Amino acid sequence: MDAGLLSTLVIAVVVVILAPILLGVWFARRWRVSWWGFFYGSLAWFVSQYITRLPLLQVLGPTIANQLSQSVWYKYGWFLFLALSAGLFEEGGRYLGYRFFEKDRQISPRLTLPKMVKTWPQALMYGAGHAWVEAFFLVGLPLALQIASCIYAFQTDPTALAPDQALLINQSREACSLTVWWVPLLGMLERLISLAVHISLSVLVLQVFIRSKGYWWWLAVGYHALTNLVAVALGDALTKVLSYEAAILITEAAVLLFALFSLWLIWRLRPRTEELDTDQLTIGD
Repeated sequence: MDAGLLSTLVIAVVVVILAPILLGVWFARRWRVSWWGFFYGSLAWFVSQYITRLPLLQVLGPTIANQLSQSVWYKYGWFLFLALSAGLFEEGGRYLGYRFFEKDRQISPRLTLPKMVKTWPQALMYGAGHAWVEAFFLVGLPLALQIASCIYAFQTDPTALAPDQALLINQSREACSLTVWWVPLLGMLERLISLAVHISLSVLVLQVFIRSKGYWWWLAVGYHALTNLVAVALGDALTKVLSYEAAILITEAAVLLFALFSLWLIWRLRPRTEELDTDQLTIGD
């Protein structure tokens, strides 16, 4: 196995999994916010995506696979549907998380989940948790499995296996060999961009409660859908006229603009310094 590819895969896995956690550490130290917000953010994504939306897509996708392959309009309509459903499900989950944990929740006689105070610093922690669990399941875990698969393929002698097993080993070797060494770093970059976007979305949904205006939730849904649509549709369109590597480089450069805009949103919606009463920033007593 190529040493360069193995190195970037390992770096990508470590950064993707640790970056949100390290950011959470900084939030906790800077504003004394509890790690419960991180957990609630992770739970909101897991319920809204892993338990609800993703299983629905797994059922719906195969039923329209033929139409998607035969019509470009169907395909881009599907991209739009994916983007809108991601915005609706995830921001719906984010909103319900804020609402559900606005008071203490007794799960069992020995376990009570403390309430989440709706503040800007807590929204940062909430968004980091949301980003972490998504990064773990969608990027970190698949990359870790790719590392294991590639190492196993190159350490296994195909000649000692049955023909069908040898074929699988050779196919795995070929797939690993065709992967450009720096491609995993783009996946890492995409997750760092998503980290900024998720935190900004948590801050946007927070405005529903602190400003008592429901349109902030729709803004979050629209912004979420837009980031997803641009990443998927632009990448698909560019691969038709450019090499795969060039297409993903341009796509990542485009979505990087969303990260910069997200950072601006987070900063723009921060409270004034005198409003950051750290005595009110912790969760529970």
